[in-house]
Amino acid sequence: MSIRVALAAIVNDRRDLTEDEASSAMHEVLSGEATPAQLGALMIALRMKGESVDEIVGLAKAMREHSLRVE
Repeated sequence: MSIRVALAAIVNDRRDLTEDEASSAMHEVLSGEATPAQLGALMIALRMKGESVDEIVGLAKAMREHSLRVE
């Protein structure tokens, strides 16, 4: 799912994203494919709607997958 589709689901359909949808959108952000404006829009839309547990888990999983392990 692209960040554009995720935004449409939140704003137009007024529904929570699934864990996989949120993770996919964050992967796009972390891969540099999303613009700063798209990231801002996603964060604001989530905040205005109220973040669900599945959304937070999906976003966190994507961030962990893109992080570097520090020892």
